[in-house]
Amino acid sequence: MIFIYLITTLILFFWLLKMILLKKIILKKTPFDWVIFLFFFSQILSTVFSIDRHTSFFGYYGRFNGGLLSLIAYLILYYAAVCNLNKKSLEKLLKISFASAILTVLIGIPGKFNHDILCLILTNQFSNDCWTSQFKPAERMFSTLGQPNWLGAFLSVNFFIGLYWYLRRSHKDNKLVLFFNFFALILIFLGLLFSRSRSAILATVICLLFFISCSFVLLNQFRSLKKKVVYLILSIFLSMVIFKTGISQIDRLVNFNINVFKRSNDMIKENKTHQKVSPILVTESFEIRKIVWKGAIELAKRYPFFGSGLETFGYAYYFVRPKEHNLTSEWDYLYNRAHNEYLNYAATTGFFGLASYLLLIVTIIISFIKKLLIIKNSYKKFDLNKNLSEGLLFLSIFLSFLSILITNFFGFSTTIISLFFYLIIAFLTILSLSTSEENQEKFIVKDKTDKIRGGQILLILLNTLVSAFFILSIARYWLADRYYSQAEIYAQNDYYPKAIELINTALKLKYEHVYQDKLSGYLARLSVFISYQKDNQKMIEVIKLSKSVNDQTLKASPKNILYWRTKAKNHYLFYQATLDDREIKKGIEALKYAMYLAPSDPKNPYNLAIFHGSLYESQKNKEKKEQLKRLILFYLDQSIALKPNYREALFFKGQFLSRIGKKDEARATFEIILKRINPFDQEVIEELKKI
Repeated sequence: MIFIYLITTLILFFWLLKMILLKKIILKKTPFDWVIFLFFFSQILSTVFSIDRHTSFFGYYGRFNGGLLSLIAYLILYYAAVCNLNKKSLEKLLKISFASAILTVLIGIPGKFNHDILCLILTNQFSNDCWTSQFKPAERMFSTLGQPNWLGAFLSVNFFIGLYWYLRRSHKDNKLVLFFNFFALILIFLGLLFSRSRSAILATVICLLFFISCSFVLLNQFRSLKKKVVYLILSIFLSMVIFKTGISQIDRLVNFNINVFKRSNDMIKENKTHQKVSPILVTESFEIRKIVWKGAIELAKRYPFFGSGLETFGYAYYFVRPKEHNLTSEWDYLYNRAHNEYLNYAATTGFFGLASYLLLIVTIIISFIKKLLIIKNSYKKFDLNKNLSEGLLFLSIFLSFLSILITNFFGFSTTIISLFFYLIIAFLTILSLSTSEENQEKFIVKDKTDKIRGGQILLILLNTLVSAFFILSIARYWLADRYYSQAEIYAQNDYYPKAIELINTALKLKYEHVYQDKLSGYLARLSVFISYQKDNQKMIEVIKLSKSVNDQTLKASPKNILYWRTKAKNHYLFYQATLDDREIKKGIEALKYAMYLAPSDPKNPYNLAIFHGSLYESQKNKEKKEQLKRLILFYLDQSIALKPNYREALFFKGQFLSRIGKKDEARATFEIILKRINPFDQEVIEELKKI
C-alpha cells in the first residue's frame, strides 16, 4: 500500500506537470463520475462518524488497504488513467499484468514440489522448511502474494486478460506467439488449481461460461474462435481432472480417479493418522465465514446509516460476535475483515456505503452491456477483425472485473485486487468513451505560446515542493513501520529498553495508536524487570509513563477491545512489580469494560477469574476470601458457558475446585476435558492422580 502511495504521488506530479507545460487542465468527464463521487462521499461520512477515525483514514494497521487515504489514491489513479491513457497504452499495461501473473506462477510452482524459491532467496535452502506450519506451499500455493486466496484472486483477473491475447486475431500474430499465449493461460489456470482457492476457481469457471455465452449471443462470431476455445476448454477440463479443484461439487463431475502426485496421497494418509492421535479438529473455512457474516449483519444493524467506520471491523466485530464462533478452530483469531466485501461495507460503512458501492457496480455492468451491444451492431458496418478484437478486449476486461466481484463475495480486496478494481473501471471507461466533442478533453487554454512563463515556473515549483512533501511523508511512514517491526523482534527476545527506543523513534516519524499500545506494554514489562533490581524510583517512573501512554491510546481509540486488554495486562504486570492490590483492581475494571464491549468473548471472564485468583492468594480476611472464591467460580462458569470446550478455563476450574476441597466437582471437571477435548491430556491425567 505504501508503494501504491508512492507511485500515485509520482503519477499525480507528472500529470500536473503535463497540465502546467501544456497550459491546459487535462480532466475528462466519465460515465461514472456521479456514482464514484456518491460512493466517495459515503466513505467520507463513514470516516467522520467512525468509532476510530485514525484507523478509518489510514486503514487497519498492518493491512493499510481500505482506509479513506487508500481510496483517495485509487481514485487519483482512476482519473489519471482515464485522462492520460489510450487503447494502445492500455494494451501495454495488460501485457505487463499478464507477464507478472506468469512470473508469479513460475515462482510458486517449485514450492508445490517442496522446493520453494522464496526459501532459497531468504535462507539459501531450496526447500519449504523456511515456512511455519500455517504456510504450506506444497498443499496450497501462495507464491509472492502471502495467502492462497489472494494469489487465486490475482490469477483469476489475469486469466481473462490473457484470454484476450490468446483469442484476438492480428496479422502480426504467428504460431509461436499463439502457442506461448495458450500455454501461459494453462499455466495460470494450474496456478489457480494449486492455490486451492475455491472462490477464485469458481469465479474463473463462471466467468469462462459467461464468456462462451457472450461469444454465442452477442459477439456472433464464435465460429472464428471455435478451435481456440475448444482447445482451451479441453485443456482446462483435463487440468481439473488431473489436479482437481478442491471444490467437491466440481471434482465429482470430473473424477476419473487419476492421481498424478502420489506424495499427495501419502500426505493425506499422514493427516488421517495424525487425526487419530490429535483431538484438534479444524473447522471448515466456509462454516467460519457464515458465522462471521452473521456477525457482520448484526453490526450493520447496530450502525445502520454510516457503519462503525472504514476498516474498524477488527474492533467492532467483537461487539456482536456470535457465540458459535467460540466453538470453531479459529475462535481466538482476530477477524479484521468480514470475509465478504459486501457485508464488510454494510458493517463498516452502513447501508448508505453499501448502497453506493452496489450502485457503482450495477452502473458499470449496465454500461458494459450497452457497449457490447454497440460493438455487436458494428460488425455489419466495419472491419470484422478490428471490431472482433475490440469486443474481445472489452469482454475480457469486464470478465476480470466480474471475477473480482465473485472472489470478493467469499473474501476481501487486497491491495492488488483493489488496484485492479479501480483500474479496470478506468480501462472500461477508456474503451467506452466516444470520440464525440462532448466527451473530449475539457480544458481551459491559458496561453497559446510555447514559452514557459513566470507563473508556470511558480506552479512547477509548487507542484515539486508539494510532491516532495508527500514523498517524504510516505518515506517516514515506511521507516516508522520498519522501526515498529524491529521493536517487535527485540520485545520477543525480552530486550525491552531497545524495543522502547525503536518504538519511540517510530512514533516520532509517524503517529499510530498501535505504536502507543505496544509502547505501554513494553514499559509495563520493563517495570517488572526493574523491580528485580530494587530500583523503586525508576520503576515508579516507568509505570507512570506506561499508564500515561495507555491513557492516550484509549483516548484515540476508546472502543478498541485490544487496548483495554493491554490496560488489564499492564495493571497485572504493575501488580507483579509493586505487589499493590490496587493495580489488580484497576485491571479488573478494565476487563469488565472489555467484557461490556465483547460480551461473547470467553477470554474476558477467564482473565477476570485469573485476576480475582491473584487477589484470593493475597487475601487474609476470611469473608472477603469466600467472596473472591465465589467470584472466581462465577467467572469461570461464564467463560465455560460461552465456550464449553475451553480447555484452559476448565483446567483452572478443576485445579481451583481441588484446592478448595471440592474433590468430586474437580474430578468431574477434569473428566469433561478428557471426554470433550483431549482424552490424552497428560496434565489432566496427572491432576486426576492427585485427587
